[in-house]
Amino acid sequence: MDENLLKVISLRKQNYCSSKYLYNLIPGEETVREEPDGTRYEEVLVDSGPEFEELWWGSEEYAEKARAKMMNTGTDEFGAIRGEFIPYNTILPVLAAVLWEYDEQSSSTVGQTEFSNTLRQWYWSAVFSQDYSGSSDTAMGKDFRDWKSWLYDGQEIEQIAKVDEEFIDDIDLATEDKGTGRYNAVICLLALNGAEDFYKGRTLGTGDFTEGGINDHHIFPKKVSELPAETSTNFDRFKDSILNRTLILDETNNKIKNSKPSNYLEEMESRHEGRDEVRRLLRKHFITEEAYQYLQDDDFDNFIREREQEIKRQLKERI
Repeated sequence: MDENLLKVISLRKQNYCSSKYLYNLIPGEETVREEPDGTRYEEVLVDSGPEFEELWWGSEEYAEKARAKMMNTGTDEFGAIRGEFIPYNTILPVLAAVLWEYDEQSSSTVGQTEFSNTLRQWYWSAVFSQDYSGSSDTAMGKDFRDWKSWLYDGQEIEQIAKVDEEFIDDIDLATEDKGTGRYNAVICLLALNGAEDFYKGRTLGTGDFTEGGINDHHIFPKKVSELPAETSTNFDRFKDSILNRTLILDETNNKIKNSKPSNYLEEMESRHEGRDEVRRLLRKHFITEEAYQYLQDDDFDNFIREREQEIKRQLKERI
C-alpha cells in the first residue's frame, strides 16, 4: 500500500508512476524534466520534508476515497463489496489521483455530473480492456495524462474510446473464470444491480461481507448430476465461468448443494409465493425471462449463451 500512495503522489507531481520516477519525490532532489517539444530543464518536485508529509497525507486521504468508491454500491460507485472482488488493485492510484486532481483544479469547467459520468465510463472501460492486468505502470501514467487533457482541454480519453460496443461484443465471457479482472467486474455489476439472495431475498450489495457470509456461487452447481446430455455439452468446460456464477449467501448455497436448477427453482417459488416474484429476483442476477426458462429446463448451454448477452447489455449501459 505504501508504494501505491507514492504512485498517487507521483502521478500528481509528474504524470508518471513507474518505480524509477518515485525517487524524484525525495525532498530537495533535482530531476530532469522534458517539455513536449523536447526541451529539458531541471526541477525540484518536492522542496522539503514538511511538503512531502503534506503530500503523503493527501495521498492517503484520496486513496481511501478511491477504495470506498471501488467497494461501495451507490450510484457513482463500483460494487466490489469484498476486497477479493476488486478487478485490479492497480486502478486505485489512478482513481485516487484523478479524484484529487478534480477537487484541486481551478481552471476546468467540468461539472460534477459530467465528471462522475466520465469517471464511470473510464473505470469500466479500464477494467474490461485489461490494460491494468500485469505490469500496468504505462497504462496508469497514460490514463492520468489523458484525464488531465480532458479536464483542462476537453481532449478525448483514449481508454473510453477503445471499449466501444464492438469491443464488448467480441469479449468471450465464457472463458472468464474466478480470479480474472473481468470475472470480478461482473460480480461487481451484480452487486450494483441489487442482486438478492435466491432464498432469503436479501439484497447482497449492502452490509459487511468482509469475513464471509456471501460468495460467488455456481448457478448450475459444480457437482450437479442428471443434466440433459443434449443441452449440457459445455458444462465441464464452462461450469466455473462467470456466466455460471452469481452472488448468493453461503447459507443458501449450502441448502441448494448439488440440486438441479429446476429443483431449487421450485423451492424459490414456494418461498417467494410464485413465479412472478422469482422472475423479478432473477432479473437482478442478469437472468432474463429466456434464461429463466432455460433454468427450468436444466439447459446449461443455452442458459450461459443467453446470460452472456444480458451481461454485455448491462455493461454497454454502464459505459
